[in-house]
Amino acid sequence: MKLPPAGVGVSRATLRERNPAPKTHQFNTFISRQESGVFRCGIMQFALVSDLHGQKSALDYFGQIVENYKVAAVVICGDITQYDDISYLKKIFLCLKNSKTNAFMVWGNSDGPQAQQAILGSKYNIHLAPKQIGNYKIVGIGETDQPAMIKSEDIKGSILVTHKPPLRKLLIKQYSGAPKFHISGHLHTTKSVKKYPSTTAIQVPTLQNGEFALFDPSREEVHPVRDGRETATVSNGVKYLKIQQV
Repeated sequence: MKLPPAGVGVSRATLRERNPAPKTHQFNTFISRQESGVFRCGIMQFALVSDLHGQKSALDYFGQIVENYKVAAVVICGDITQYDDISYLKKIFLCLKNSKTNAFMVWGNSDGPQAQQAILGSKYNIHLAPKQIGNYKIVGIGETDQPAMIKSEDIKGSILVTHKPPLRKLLIKQYSGAPKFHISGHLHTTKSVKKYPSTTAIQVPTLQNGEFALFDPSREEVHPVRDGRETATVSNGVKYLKIQQV
């Protein structure tokens, strides 16, 4: 198989030299859109990523996602940079611009004040700023020590994005104004989908290891991916991360 288009600042030659043999954290060739088998006609899918932490490996993976996966948008759950590495954030923006990929993002606890302002000033910001994409409303709340003032109607039935996961003691309660889906990161190695009384919580792992997810809200399916390979088991011919009923 030919190598896919190189990521930001990474040539094909560099990728070959870097990967004489598969090793942990090294870049592996992503499968193509045609080979992935998950892009069905009329289905809107989102790529879910989190916790890049300014790492070169995560930037490489991000570049490959936007080049090789034709998704409606990339959802980024924060901790994009390490404190205020604005140059890294600009590379993320450039990836999105060059690939003409839509994105929605919030910041996390590792994104410094300048990074937060850069996200707020970008067209990708959803912090307290709900946006509509198709039939779905998506809104986010960036990491903050202060209570976030957001209208309940902006959250009700939405796709809510935060950096840190919601508290379980709140999730197990029934709320009429709850989001339909709550997507979060922060935990790095944890990936899960759990259906609570009022919302479905989706936990996204760190992209530093090449892990992300493909999310189909219409079918309520989440396809975990690592190094471009779907990692979930197959059930009834459909690959998905099984939703756990809580």
